[in-house]
Amino acid sequence: MSKILQNVKILLEKQCYTCHNPETAQNEMIAPPMIAVKKHYLKATTSRDQFVKDIMSWVKDPSEKNSRMPGALRKFGIMPYTPYKLEDIELIASYIFDNDIEQPEWFKEHYQQEHGKKGQGMGRGKNKNE
Repeated sequence: MSKILQNVKILLEKQCYTCHNPETAQNEMIAPPMIAVKKHYLKATTSRDQFVKDIMSWVKDPSEKNSRMPGALRKFGIMPYTPYKLEDIELIASYIFDNDIEQPEWFKEHYQQEHGKKGQGMGRGKNKNE
């Protein structure tokens, strides 16, 4: 992994995994794991630019109208506003799009229960963790 990718992964872990940590037990989550966010925002027809734009829009203005995760809103509520630099959000969103990201051990079974076989939203082989 290049030094730049390592730095962005560290940024993701420091800024996002406080709430979206893949190592947190399912019953202790305070927000959906980042892999769930990726699955809801990345569909087969989603371009990298659109994915990044949509994630940036959500982080800049976490609101019901900007969310693609109604179940997470019901369970966890609206994400609090985080004053992250736009450049950091863009780097993190790009990293999430381009790379496999960690998922909790329990996530695959949970996702299949919640979404059944229709959960094919990763598109273009963007998640080899399944």
